[in-house]
Amino acid sequence: MTLRNEKGEEDTYSVGPDFTRFSELQVGDMVKMTYYESLVLQIRNSGQPGRSTLDAAATAGKGSLPGGTAAVLQQTTVTVKAIDLSVPLITVSTSDGRTVTRKVEDRSKLEGVKAGDRIDITYTSALLTSVERSK
Repeated sequence: MTLRNEKGEEDTYSVGPDFTRFSELQVGDMVKMTYYESLVLQIRNSGQPGRSTLDAAATAGKGSLPGGTAAVLQQTTVTVKAIDLSVPLITVSTSDGRTVTRKVEDRSKLEGVKAGDRIDITYTSALLTSVERSK
């Protein structure tokens, strides 16, 4: 399937067998996608055990044309290894031993966070997709 955005830029995607209503699409249909993303950090007390969970869900649209929603919620506990407020960056170690460094958009979110802190991270993303017939 090839999609073209408002600027005329095109991308081609492989469509797997899970896309059961693919045959209902027509050349010229408008595919609308809305992406949501959320990240929540919470400092844990040192005595609380860590966790790591992943939940995902997908629902088909109820309209006469193909569409649907897919969402993922991931929760994990990490340990802060370093903070660099000049960029700002945070470096953490995960429960599986990886070291990850990420830029933080809002420097104020790192206030009071220090090396050795354990942080719960909840990451949520969702993609809403709908189709409209071309006019």
